[in-house]
Amino acid sequence: MVPSLSNYPQPTRSQKTAQTLESFDYVLLLPATAGLVAAAFSILIGFDRRAPAAVLSGVGIVLLIAPGFVLMAGYFKHARGRLAAKWLSPLWIGTAVYNFLLLLPWLYAVAALYQQDSAEGPPFVYYLVLHGVVAAYVAVIAAALRAYKYDKLRKSYGF
Repeated sequence: MVPSLSNYPQPTRSQKTAQTLESFDYVLLLPATAGLVAAAFSILIGFDRRAPAAVLSGVGIVLLIAPGFVLMAGYFKHARGRLAAKWLSPLWIGTAVYNFLLLLPWLYAVAALYQQDSAEGPPFVYYLVLHGVVAAYVAVIAAALRAYKYDKLRKSYGF
């Protein structure tokens, strides 16, 4: 006898958002790992050559990347229904804040792009890439805030 799929609970909207963000994080694992390796080399070389700037830059890179790994672990657990309810709000608020902080330099780059006096300006692809990155960050922030709101409503109505 084949087990019925109706016996398994359907994932919530919040869990579906976590699944989507987890998938994006798997794509970002390669550059994040490369960044951590570069940070480790920077720290080691900084200690070897007694260069505090190199050590601090390596530590800064680690501090920039590490919250992403923590959030990815939260997405992984939540997508599978193993994240405790008390951690849902910190997961979504943390996602929104983390991605907003990562968005700020890109917003600065877009603002700088539009402040140029050059008649020729950069190629059109440059505009597309910058605006695409900004749109992606805004989409992630919006998805996190929607999932947070959904979880709050689910909790208040008890479904």
